[in-house]
Amino acid sequence: MNYKKRSVCEYIVTKIDHIVEHIIPFFDKHPILGSKHLNFLDFKSAAYIIKNKEHLNKNGLGLEKILQLKRRITSLYSDKAMNNHSVVDGTEKFDQKR
Repeated sequence: MNYKKRSVCEYIVTKIDHIVEHIIPFFDKHPILGSKHLNFLDFKSAAYIIKNKEHLNKNGLGLEKILQLKRRITSLYSDKAMNNHSVVDGTEKFDQKR
C-alpha cells in the first residue's frame, strides 16, 4: 500500500487458528484506541464463534450471532455502545438491545 503521509503495513491471515493465537493476543496486549476498539471486540467474538464451530450448528444461532456482529461493525457506534461491551475468557457479553 502506498500512502504519502504515513507508513502502512498490510498483514494477511487466512487461518482462524492464527487469528485466535496471534492476532487477537497482539491486540489484547496492544489495545486499539478509540471507537475501533469496539470493532475489535466484535471481531474477537466472531473469531471465537468460528474457532468453536458454533456457526455450523443446525439451529443457526452461531451464524446469526456472526451476522449481528457484522452489522454492528459496519454501523456507527454511539457513546452508549462503549458501556455495552465486556470480554471475559475470550467471549464477549453485550447488551443486545442496542
